[in-house]
Amino acid sequence: MTAPQDPFSTPPPERQAGASGAGDPQFGAPPPPYQPYGAPPFGTPGYSGAPKNGLGVAALVLGILGVMSSLLVFGALLGVVAIVLGFLGRRRAKNGEATNGGSALAGVILGLLSLVVAAVVVVAFANVFGDQFSTFAECDAQAETQAERAQCQIDFENDLTR
Repeated sequence: MTAPQDPFSTPPPERQAGASGAGDPQFGAPPPPYQPYGAPPFGTPGYSGAPKNGLGVAALVLGILGVMSSLLVFGALLGVVAIVLGFLGRRRAKNGEATNGGSALAGVILGLLSLVVAAVVVVAFANVFGDQFSTFAECDAQAETQAERAQCQIDFENDLTR
């Protein structure tokens, strides 16, 4: 019978770490490098680490702000920027660089909606106040003195407040 080995003793030199080569059949192959769960292997074409979702998020935020401010017509500008960023974000999602293609699409849709609402506001404003502006322009063009121009302005302001 052999004597039990002391578990706290130093292993013989041939069994110490680093003494045997990688892939030593006695110890097995070294473990693969760490990879995050669900990530493709490093070096996979098109994979460059964390997803780049900034464009999709920016498109969504600007689309929401554009719809909220489209009654002031300022929303149309935000809508245009949301549409551009949304299409860029969709391209990134299609190429596998981003994971929020839905947010980018929502930004595009909200950007288009803000443009439509702003256009409706401009058309409605032109229909409601177009006659008053043309009347004021005609009156101002026919006025010969400063007093007549001032009266045109007073008449225009009275027309708007009715």
